[in-house]
Amino acid sequence: MKKQNIASQPLPEGGWTLPHVANRKAAHWLFGQLQLLRRSRQWKTSRLVRLIGLGADPSLYLGVEMAFVGDAVEAFACFALEAAVNTYGVLRFGEDQFYSALERLPLKDKLKRAVKDGEGVTLEDSDEILQIVGRRVNSRDAIVHPKSRQYHPVTKKLISKTKVSPRPPIDRATDALADMSRFFQLFPALSEEVGPILQLQ
Repeated sequence: MKKQNIASQPLPEGGWTLPHVANRKAAHWLFGQLQLLRRSRQWKTSRLVRLIGLGADPSLYLGVEMAFVGDAVEAFACFALEAAVNTYGVLRFGEDQFYSALERLPLKDKLKRAVKDGEGVTLEDSDEILQIVGRRVNSRDAIVHPKSRQYHPVTKKLISKTKVSPRPPIDRATDALADMSRFFQLFPALSEEVGPILQLQ
């Protein structure tokens, strides 16, 4: 497909929606819920173990709930990144140019092309901001595009090659928020004109 030329333009007059702001707030709120679940799980585990003398964790269901909420933190952190890049594209190039030339690109490619055409800045794959985007997209894709995994019929051991992170949900969510926060330091700094809008929280 032929690359379409796009040109930056003055910021549009009037107002515009800022979905990255809502997504950032959602990621932080969900992280707070995850912390509450963790404290609840620790309390229920210790109390139930004392009451009924179980050696195993009787609050396993809370672990599953924590995994769901942890996934949501990771997803919304990535949503915030993509929403910010889309917001930049609409403000920098106008809706017509953005939707015809950039909107359907993978997020890393969209970011590289947008700041190249909009700011004259060439991003390399080794740059921190693209490393962050790559991590968040990979995590998001594993959540929103889940794959079935195969177990051995006798040993019950996992034989699928699909990789699943063994890290606790709270750790993965903490990393997602750290990446999101760092992204919103790096990205606005690339554009003197649009940057202040991207920093809104």
